[in-house]
Amino acid sequence: MLRVKNYIESGILELYVMGAASDEETEELFYMREKYAQVREALWNLEIEMESVAQKMAVIPPAGILEKIEAEINSLVQIPDPDYLKVDKSSGYNSHSKRRKDFQFIEIEVASRQIRVHKLWAWAFAFLFLLLTFFLASAIYFYNKDNHIEKQVKQLKMELEKQRKR
Repeated sequence: MLRVKNYIESGILELYVMGAASDEETEELFYMREKYAQVREALWNLEIEMESVAQKMAVIPPAGILEKIEAEINSLVQIPDPDYLKVDKSSGYNSHSKRRKDFQFIEIEVASRQIRVHKLWAWAFAFLFLLLTFFLASAIYFYNKDNHIEKQVKQLKMELEKQRKR
């Protein structure tokens, strides 16, 4: 019983539900699911919970988007021979993979990976840099001036004390 509880808490069920479990983990899970009702129930509850989370987080697409996608695909792809989509049951895969030369591919343009910034922002950042540099230089100047004045005040106090003692 403790073994089953540890197995359920190990995280393998979550890996399986998310599709990240290895083949060995999947086989072990199938064995444990058939053998132990607690594993079967925990797996069922986890699947229901994951489906619930997915539905709560789902984003509703804008109205008419399906029609736009379908129209775009129909305008890009014209199937010259629909027979190549039939499944060849003897080989277990689509027969179109045999006739790859006849298959039409859609060219996709890859956008630049660089972030584009309007030129006005470059000037704004340059101005901001100069402004910050000015404030930093001013802060350093006034800090040094304050230190110099404090030293002078201390010196004057010491001279004044010396004169009073005389």
